[in-house]
Parts: sequence; structure tokens; C-alpha cells
Amino acid sequence: GAEPTVWAAQSYTAVYILAEAMANAQSTNSTAIRDAMANISDYDTILGPFSFDANGDSDFNSVLLTVKNGQFEVD
Repeated sequence: GAEPTVWAAQSYTAVYILAEAMANAQSTNSTAIRDAMANISDYDTILGPFSFDANGDSDFNSVLLTVKNGQFEVD
């Protein structure tokens, strides 16, 4: 009954990024998934396009939208 928080959006996004890496790796091997994850670039997420940089850090500009009175508003 509670409204989702930014943490819910980030967790949702993380699961989809992991699923994309697993699909790209075509494996459940952790090394293959890690390597596939490192190659994710401009992956479309609910937080905006997501990439990993050369250091393995996330590289994205998050924009969180909420619906208020039937309209999207930037949080």
C-alpha cells in the first residue's frame, strides 16, 4: 500500500541490467556474466540510458518521473 521509492526503481533497474548481461552471455557462468555486463552500453532503463565505464562504474544520468494528478513530473 506504499508508494515505491527511488530504491525500488534502482533495484528494478539492477535486475534488468543483470538479466540483459545473462542473456548476452548466454550463460549462468559468473565470469561470462561479468564480461557481458562490462559491455553493456546505453541500455534503456526506467532511469534512462545506462552504461558501465572502463572502471566498471555505472555511467548514467538518472531522471526519475512520478505520476501526480495523472501527469508525469520530474522528481
